[in-house]
Amino acid sequence: MNRKKEILEKLAFIRRHKEFASFGVKEQEVSYNPCLSEEDIKEFEHKHCITLPDDYRTFISEIGNGGFGPGHGLLPLDKAIVDFKLRDKPNISLNKKFPYQDSWNEEWITSFNWDEGYPETEIVDAYISTAHIAGCLQISHFGHGCAFLLVVNGNEKGHIWFDGRADYSGLVPKLKDGQRISFIEWYVTFLDMEIENINKSLTNSTTAQNGTLPDIINSNQMNKSFLQEISEKINEYKDSSIAGELCYHFSQSPDNVQCGEAVGVRRYKNPYTDKNVYGLKTKNYPLLEIANAVEDKEDEVFDVIKQALPRLTKKEWEAFTRLTTLIYCDLEKEIN
Repeated sequence: MNRKKEILEKLAFIRRHKEFASFGVKEQEVSYNPCLSEEDIKEFEHKHCITLPDDYRTFISEIGNGGFGPGHGLLPLDKAIVDFKLRDKPNISLNKKFPYQDSWNEEWITSFNWDEGYPETEIVDAYISTAHIAGCLQISHFGHGCAFLLVVNGNEKGHIWFDGRADYSGLVPKLKDGQRISFIEWYVTFLDMEIENINKSLTNSTTAQNGTLPDIINSNQMNKSFLQEISEKINEYKDSSIAGELCYHFSQSPDNVQCGEAVGVRRYKNPYTDKNVYGLKTKNYPLLEIANAVEDKEDEVFDVIKQALPRLTKKEWEAFTRLTTLIYCDLEKEIN
């Protein structure tokens, strides 16, 4: 299929079903800005001593110069050269090559003691300098100062990267099936994922209206939270599935379906009190016991999580594991 026709058809579908879309999409206008002329694009390329990747060039000349897209939407070309997260809003040097080919982050970030405060201003300024994203367009603001980058100069030209430096998570190439992805692959993947989410929401909505969604078809339950419903199921003191609640309150995504298959309300003996209870349990272990095991091994697990969340402190991690354990403990109901 012609890419332009494919994208416009997918956009039209999302626009028609916007009320079933994800929160980020609902916050956007599902439309594109006017296209740029060939003359405007050539003038931009000449001014910055670059040539734009072919797929992106076609997009802004035939589909739209920014508009609906990942994060807070696609930025127009003239705004994509501005580093919006910095106070003085400097332009990114496109005539210099993007300096990275592999994921990058500063070594000091994982060893820094975030419990004691924040790094000195000079260190942070060097870390978030536009020099790190030379040769890139900031084509989409993801949120919290993070952005999607399109490399337009250097060995990574044409590929999408994620700039997570605002959260101290460095620069990372976007991958699909283990391979670098182009602008158009990244963008169409975004559309496809949104359409998949909408279709699941439509399915759940239709199922709920037809009264076939398991265990959730009454008006009182529509105003209850997921945890309220699970707690009430546990209070019934009988083995039951939570798949219906998962699909109703969230979505019928593969990970939610898998969760509903693996976990249910079940009877078991609490390994710590030796009392018979009902609670959430996999085939082999109560979730409370799993949460306790994570809490017992929190030092080892923390080191792994710290790689993904560099600013996460030990106190924050301990609070998370404690609260998780207490939630499963509270859901448990002793059999009288």
